[in-house]
Amino acid sequence: MTDLHIRCGSDIRDGLAEAGVPGDFLEWSDPLCRGPAPAGLDRRALIAQRAGWIASAWDEDRDAVAARLTAADAALEGLGAYDRVLLWFEHDPYDQLCLLGLLERLRALDAQPADPRIILVDRHPNHARFIGLGQLAPDELSALHAAGGEPVTGREIADAAALYALFRDAAPPALAAAASETRSGALRCVGPALTRHLQELPGAGDGLSLTERLTLQALRYGAATPAACFRALMERLDPLPFLGDLMYWPDVAGLAQGAEPAIAPAPASWRDPIRLTPFGERLLDGGADWVAANGIARWWGGLFLDGAADWRWDEAAGAPVLGSAGRP
Repeated sequence: MTDLHIRCGSDIRDGLAEAGVPGDFLEWSDPLCRGPAPAGLDRRALIAQRAGWIASAWDEDRDAVAARLTAADAALEGLGAYDRVLLWFEHDPYDQLCLLGLLERLRALDAQPADPRIILVDRHPNHARFIGLGQLAPDELSALHAAGGEPVTGREIADAAALYALFRDAAPPALAAAASETRSGALRCVGPALTRHLQELPGAGDGLSLTERLTLQALRYGAATPAACFRALMERLDPLPFLGDLMYWPDVAGLAQGAEPAIAPAPASWRDPIRLTPFGERLLDGGADWVAANGIARWWGGLFLDGAADWRWDEAAGAPVLGSAGRP
């Protein structure tokens, strides 16, 4: 039997090889949890917009990013050559949004893969705080492979495509309603991941995303560098951590920018000392609003936040609310 392993990253590639797990490997890794994914664009236009944003945000070469995304799309056309396609995913927003995007692409294929199966992991007995598949040793990956995963049904692929369309829409209430639904099978982790994604909207009380708020909390609780803040989020503070260090850097560095910085001085490296400013302290105490003080220009899936009359996330209500100029 010839397998193809699809993963939204390369973190398990070497582990699978070391464990002797047979099959080819395809990286499908457009980080949809960050940046633009607006509705109304065809696949080519979306890839162009995504590539431009990724290159700008993380200092990559735009043409190289576009080529990588295009090549991954093209590789899907060859799935019919494999006896089995195995999708390796975990439970966080990065993986789950990638999964929705991948299943939407599978639905559009002329030739569907014969037996798509998913190895979906949201916990592991050997890891008290399971963050992701990259934590697992080769023998642990081999055991998951031997178990064979579970089938991905045609109904689940259709449901994933509908959820992907909601993600690309600019209406958070509809996405929040979808996040509240209980699902099973290949989509059982989508709801909590979408809720965590919604928590990246500016908060109703402080204008901060959850990642930004937890970063300030980490500093209050003793972290003193960007690296220490990142470690605190990964190890204990974030309820569903999903950002790699490269993806997290703009969040922490951005808190040192604007008319009213929340941290100082502006870090240039992971080990630079940083601290809360008086404004950062007020943010944590509920006495200030980041968007009202500094404005916002940020993509959130299909929605561009510009601070005029933007959606915010009300944590107490567990729902998005429409705010205006920092006064939700």
